[in-house]
Formats: sequence, structure tokens, C-alpha cells
Amino acid sequence: MAGDAKKKTRARAIKPSAESVGLCIGLGSFFCWFWSVMQNPNIPVRQGAENPGHALYWTIVLASAALSFFAILLLAKKVPAEKRRFVESRVTAVLLAVFTVVSYVPRLSGMETLGSEYAEIVTVGLLAAWLFVQWGSIVGNLGPRRLLTVSSASLLVSFAVAVVFYHFEASLATTLLTFLPFASSGAMFACRASGWGVDPAGSEPSAEAAKAGAWHFYVTVLVQGMAFGLLHLLYSTITLEQCSDPYCPLRFLNAFFPLVSVGDFYGFMSIFGVALAAGIVLLSTTVLRLNFRKLIYVVGFPLMAVGFLILASDTGFRLTEVVSHASGVNFTAGEVVYIAGYYYVVVTTWALCSYLVRMKKGDRVTVFARSGLALVSGQLLGFLSSMVVGFEHLSRADFCTMAIFLLMLASLLIATNDRLWSEWGGVRPNEADRPSAFRVACEAVARRYRLTEREQDVLILLARGRNMSFIADKLCVTKDTVKTHCRSLYRKLEVHSQQELIDKIEAEIGVDKDQRLFGGS
Repeated sequence: MAGDAKKKTRARAIKPSAESVGLCIGLGSFFCWFWSVMQNPNIPVRQGAENPGHALYWTIVLASAALSFFAILLLAKKVPAEKRRFVESRVTAVLLAVFTVVSYVPRLSGMETLGSEYAEIVTVGLLAAWLFVQWGSIVGNLGPRRLLTVSSASLLVSFAVAVVFYHFEASLATTLLTFLPFASSGAMFACRASGWGVDPAGSEPSAEAAKAGAWHFYVTVLVQGMAFGLLHLLYSTITLEQCSDPYCPLRFLNAFFPLVSVGDFYGFMSIFGVALAAGIVLLSTTVLRLNFRKLIYVVGFPLMAVGFLILASDTGFRLTEVVSHASGVNFTAGEVVYIAGYYYVVVTTWALCSYLVRMKKGDRVTVFARSGLALVSGQLLGFLSSMVVGFEHLSRADFCTMAIFLLMLASLLIATNDRLWSEWGGVRPNEADRPSAFRVACEAVARRYRLTEREQDVLILLARGRNMSFIADKLCVTKDTVKTHCRSLYRKLEVHSQQELIDKIEAEIGVDKDQRLFGGS
């Protein structure tokens, strides 16, 4: 018997570990593809005789992603909670099918046209936004602290996958890149089947909390996206050329990556920023143990500003003409630092989305869709506004200085307003993982009276004041089944009404608070 118990314990320990590895690989595949199609300075769509060009590509892909996020928000309001999983799986399958048609049919048939390029770009934007929200709804249930750990590991996976791709010829690497959404979606379906991303009972937001929202958080993400939009235009106005500098990074890297050309250099260097972001996330959350406010505004935004500062120090950027050395040390370092800051803020805001869900500021789909909408809308707004301004009478160094000013001004105005950040700005990610007093009390009562898992679900909803109809809809069971569970609960807890059950939970919350206050166990 003892041996069987040990085997079961060992199996339970191995299973979560294997699931976590699968989760990191799936999320890492998504991060790599999302970086390639939404942030990589090199256009990822295969370029034939006809191509949309740099500016048109970013305008179309960002606009389609923003529209997709908006459509997801509308869909979340229309679809009932019990049907959401079914609808999400069907939409994912449809988008993957459309992506397959627009990506492979024109290439295999040799009928690539400018119209097929546009169709692929639009589909890429739609699918990127959809997978962003789907992965957010899965990892959002992990809690902020674990989400940061999983996201950091996933960023390293995405870095490794990108490095492997850069060992292949450009056309083959572009084709391999199109397989990543399928690999990521397969891992996502496996996570769903294993129970990841399933909302626990009683996790729905209240109407008041959902209405209150966290608009200052979404403004933060919007500003972050705008800063990256400015960087997109910098890439499009730079002439790539090989320099004769003895410390030329491209010459050094070509010894290990001979297929990386001058044209691929910016995209190749940016993936090192993704890896650096993973290390900074782990350092700031585990060693420095900073709260969300400091994670974003004391580390993230200043790190992005430092990246622009290093870019501005490049001698080629001080000229109004289109002159730049692709292998310049300053530009390379600035790009890596900025990308690190950008992805650091992305991962941190994902953890904050998880916390906002726990604070009942909205369900996971809504919160992550709003975050994604703010991010890509900011990128589109920053890119289009910088195109309007132009560089005719403005050096790139001045342009970078404007970006630094934008980032630091946002940090000053938003981060210093205590009223805006009073709800969650001082919370640390590890503290956010602690269960609420209400849930601790429900779990304590469930253990004491030996409730089944389903009885505990009913207990949580009854303690929140929900009626029989609501509980039946939430748990996807009949009213008679709920009545049976209620009778069993009342008998085990020795209560005769829902109000007595609520009083028992409130009394348990009081006991828990007293134990914490006086150091009890």
C-alpha cells in the first residue's frame, strides 16, 4: 500500500512537470511567431515580384489585429460562459484553415499576387490577435508569480526557435515560420484538454468591478505600443550596409550564422533582446521582489528609454540623410536593450492581467483582449503618427529623444498618481498568488466537513449569494442536481438555509483573520 501511494505521489509530481514543459513549448512557439509577424523589423511574409512594402505591411497587419481584438471583445459579450469553450475551439480551427489556404495555396500553385499577399497579411493579424487572447486565457489562471516564471521560460524557448530558424536559408525559414501557429494551437488544445484555462466556480467578475475596470493600466500598454510604433518607422528609413569597423557585430556573428545577411541583421539582433527580457523578469521578481508599479515604471519603461538613448548616440542617427551602419555597435546595443524592455513590459502586463482577473476586473478573455487591443493600437498609432511627422527636418537622434520624452512623461504622469494605483500598484506578483480570505475559508470548510469537489463548487457559489438557476447554468448541470448537492451540503454543514451557510463562511473568515493577526497557524 505504501509503495502504491509513493507511485501515485511520484506520478502526480511528474504530470504537472510534463504539462508545464508542454505549456512553455506551446507558448514559446506563439511568442516566436508573434515576435516575427508583429515586432520583427524584417517583413515575415514571403516577398515575391509584387510585395506591399514595409509601411503598408505594418499598417495592414496592425489594423487587422486591432479589429480582431475589438471583435473578440464583442464576441465575449455575446457568447454565454458555458458555450465559450465550444465557440473558441471552432473559431481557432476556422482561422487556422483560412491561414493554411492564404499561406500555402498561392505558393504551391505559383499564383502569388499582390492580392494574395494582402490576404495573408490580414489573416496573420487576425490569427495573431486571436492566439494572443487564447494563450492569455490559459496562462491567466496560473497566478501572476507562476505566469512570470512560465512566460520567462517561454521567451527563452522562442529565442531558441528563432536562432534555429536563422540557420536556414531565408525562404525555408519563412516557410518553417508558418508552421508555428499550428504547433502553438496544438499545444493550446492539449492544455485545454488537461484542464488549463478553465474558470473556477465563483470567478466571474461583479458588474461593479467590471465597470470600474483599470483604464490607467490600458493607457500604460497603449503608450508602450506607441513607443514601439516609432521604432518601426526608424527601421524603414535606414539604409542597411556592411561597415569596416573591426568590432563589427555582423562580421563576428557571421562566423556562427553565415546565412544572416545585412538585410536580416536587425531582426536577428532583436531576438537577443527577447532572451535578455526573460532574465530581467526573473531578476526583478525573484531577487528584487518589486511590486507591479515599480516593475513597469521603474524598470520596464526606463529600460525602453535607455534603448532609445543608445540608439540616439549612434553617429549615423545624427544626420538628417538616410545614413546608417547596420552593424554599428551603438545601434545593435540600443536595439537589444529596447526589445528587452518591450518584452519585459509585455510579460509584466500579462501577469498584471492575471491579477486583475483575480480582482474581478473582468474575465480573462476580456482583460487580455483589452490589453492586446491597447498594445497593437498603440503600435499602429505610433507608426502612423511618425509617418505623418516624417524625417525631412528631423534627425533620427531627435526622433529617439522624442520617444524617450514620451516614455518618461508617461511614467511621471501615470506612476505618480497614487489614486490611480491604489488598488494594485503596490501588490507584488508573489503576493497576488495568495488566495483570498473568502476562498481560504471555503477550502477550510470543505476540508473540515469532507466535501466533494462538486460540493465545494456549489458551496462557493452559495456563499456568494447565487441562486439555484445561476448555479445550474454556471456548473452546466440541472436544477435537480444542484438541489441534491445543496441538501447534502446543508446536512454535512448542519445548516438549514443559505443565510446560515453564508454566516458559517463569514465566521470562518473571521477566524482566519484572527489567526493571521496573532500569528496562529
